Amino acid sequence: MASEQRGHSAQRGGSERRGRSAQWGGSSQSGRLAQSGRMTRAVRLHIKEMLDEAEAACRCCAPMTRKEKEHMGKALQLGEVVSPCRGLYVRPMYWNTLGTTERTRHLMKGLSLLHDSWVFAGPTAAVAHGLEVPNSCQETICVATSRKTHLSPDKGFSSIIVSNDEPVTVGGVRATSFERTVYDSVRIAGFRAGLAIADSALRLYDLSATDLTARLSKTCGHRSGIARVRAVVALADGRSENGGESIARATMLELGFCVPDLQREYPNPDSEGASYRVDFAWDVAAGSLLGELDGNGKYLDPSVNGGVAVEEVIAREHRRQSHLLANDEVASMVRFSFADVLEPLRFALLLERAGVPRTHDMDQLVLAAGGTLR
Repeated sequence: MASEQRGHSAQRGGSERRGRSAQWGGSSQSGRLAQSGRMTRAVRLHIKEMLDEAEAACRCCAPMTRKEKEHMGKALQLGEVVSPCRGLYVRPMYWNTLGTTERTRHLMKGLSLLHDSWVFAGPTAAVAHGLEVPNSCQETICVATSRKTHLSPDKGFSSIIVSNDEPVTVGGVRATSFERTVYDSVRIAGFRAGLAIADSALRLYDLSATDLTARLSKTCGHRSGIARVRAVVALADGRSENGGESIARATMLELGFCVPDLQREYPNPDSEGASYRVDFAWDVAAGSLLGELDGNGKYLDPSVNGGVAVEEVIAREHRRQSHLLANDEVASMVRFSFADVLEPLRFALLLERAGVPRTHDMDQLVLAAGGTLR
């Protein structure tokens, strides 16, 4: 239905908006301010207070009064702040510490101050709901519009026409309802990104695929594209721990490999009662074939590895693998990186050589979910 088609108010450009922190402004007034030389101590203090307040609230600074806009415009001209979106400002060093999802949250909160009637939709609303949204789906800020109201064309924004939905306040902003958000996000995203979003919806909201399908059918059952959304949700699994694992599993299915078991547990002989969980597992004639997605986080991210040295993390990982391979139920293990996943031919060859069972034909449900033959 035309009412449900995604409206693009701008060309793709969000990655440029986030990656390069493209600056807006350049008005003649800002130019005159820049020419006035150094800012007074009072102006600098005012700018600092505004930026400190914004950072404490985990949002971009959104000057509201004429004086605030003039002061921030001068800071922009002097290179002391950047403007990732029209009307919003942030310190460059602070902005560079934020990942894509945190940047989206900061932008939403700042924009909500400038446009208090806005309701975020699609993948942007999914971020507000706490869902796992791949970076590729966060290239624009998506806003809900109606047939009567339209978003002014602007780089870095897109819109979805939404009707008969009750907005909710979540994550400090207004967004479409959970069901409408999942429907729009999965419908817009490709199969791999859509599966990551659906997996996280099951995981974070403690739902089964059947539960989520029923809720979507009740609220969005008449909408265009619901059949593909249902197919993606039917393949979703809340045991997937992150978007990388979801995208890897989706790629396996697209390549015709059998559906893996997730987070299968094996005893840890170093600690009584403890166990190892593996990302993927397949049952083959010789036993269990294990699959592990290696991410940089386990080696470099203190929130993942507990802040221990890389050498210790590597030693632990080697010990873990030795224990798993020594288990009588385990036949072998294949490890791969996300870079491997993004190269389908290389990924297929790696899995096939490891002995992962494969039909070579894409399952009909995967086709219905938007999987593409390679």
